[in-house]
Amino acid sequence: MFAFLLIIVLILVTSFYELRWRKARRLIRDLEQSVEADQQLLLDSEAKLAAKIGLDKLLISVRDMMEERSRVRAKNASQMEQIQTTFRNMREGALLIDWENRIVVSNPSADRLLHEGKSLVGKRVEKFIHHPVFLDFVHQVRNSGVYGRRQIRVDLLGRTAWLEISGSAMDPLAGDAKKRLSLFLVNDITRLKRLEGIRKDFAANVSHELRTPITIIKGFAETLHESGDQLSDEQRRSFTEKVFRNTGRLHALVEDLLSLSRLESRSLELKRERCSLQGAIRDFVADFRAGQNEEVDLRLSLPEEPIEVDLDRLFFARILTNLVENAIKHGKTLTFVEILVRYDQENGLVDMVVADDGAGIPEPARDRIFQRFYRVDVGHSRMTGGTGLGLSIVRHAMFAHGGNVRVEARIPKGTQFICVFPVASNVEER
Repeated sequence: MFAFLLIIVLILVTSFYELRWRKARRLIRDLEQSVEADQQLLLDSEAKLAAKIGLDKLLISVRDMMEERSRVRAKNASQMEQIQTTFRNMREGALLIDWENRIVVSNPSADRLLHEGKSLVGKRVEKFIHHPVFLDFVHQVRNSGVYGRRQIRVDLLGRTAWLEISGSAMDPLAGDAKKRLSLFLVNDITRLKRLEGIRKDFAANVSHELRTPITIIKGFAETLHESGDQLSDEQRRSFTEKVFRNTGRLHALVEDLLSLSRLESRSLELKRERCSLQGAIRDFVADFRAGQNEEVDLRLSLPEEPIEVDLDRLFFARILTNLVENAIKHGKTLTFVEILVRYDQENGLVDMVVADDGAGIPEPARDRIFQRFYRVDVGHSRMTGGTGLGLSIVRHAMFAHGGNVRVEARIPKGTQFICVFPVASNVEER
């Protein structure tokens, strides 16, 4: 009988521990699944059971670990969102490139610059920036792990562009030195390069334009100073006239440079007043004819009905002076210069046209005629004088008046400059 009871007790004890073991295994399995899925660790009933079977300390440790991991993940997610927002809003194009030259991440700026706004992710970078200097740069950054920068000139979406590319390598993935991501920032500096070229050309042209009259003045002044007593009256008068003429040329150049600089920087406030365009043109013609030594056939073709515009009278006279003198100096075979006015009532604009019947301007030169110091015929321009800034001043003075200017061939021959002004009533409506 005792043996039977002992067997029963052993069976009950074994069953009890077997049951606890199974529950413990189930709890551990649920615990593993909860950790993997980042779910609630255990239900309250399961937590009580865990305490009964001695797993409460383990449960507390794992729960603390999961809470800490959740906090870290939330912090990382917040930081990643900030990084992605910054990445998206960057003006520079940003590319994350893997060890096979595939683009892992690209921001909208890079997509617009290199792929017309379409995503670059998953594509090889050499498909869009196929330049040996750039590809060698990518290789160097990836292998050396150091920061670098390059400027390259490439054909980009049907145009020639200058790109400034900076790059740095990231830490290798999983300790594999070959599997390294690299971050590159791509900036379109085409406009900066163009402005740099304009600045250099401008500095070179100014230096040349200043050097010529200064050299002449210096040479004749030295001759007059050192050998003036040995010169005849006619020679002294000739030398003095050349000094005077080149001093005037130098003064005109400085004045034109100052005017152009103020117009370009928009620091100059025009003193505009409402007046009749035809009246302003007639006033200019009267003053021009009074001060003109040579007889010039200056014709007018103006509508009778007054057209009111807002003009700075001084700069308006400067516009017409530069255009008419340009026609006279460079027209060569011209027989007349004509100023005519056309009123586009529908669009509220008025055209003031300065035309001549001279040799005309070659078509390739028309796109550059308003550039500073540009001359169609350099030799002829040197002989006739001028600063090379007149037409550039015309363009910027027209911009300051809210208008524009263009040049066209005149039929059957010659050139016409068309200055477009907004009429006063149209300015008020705007």
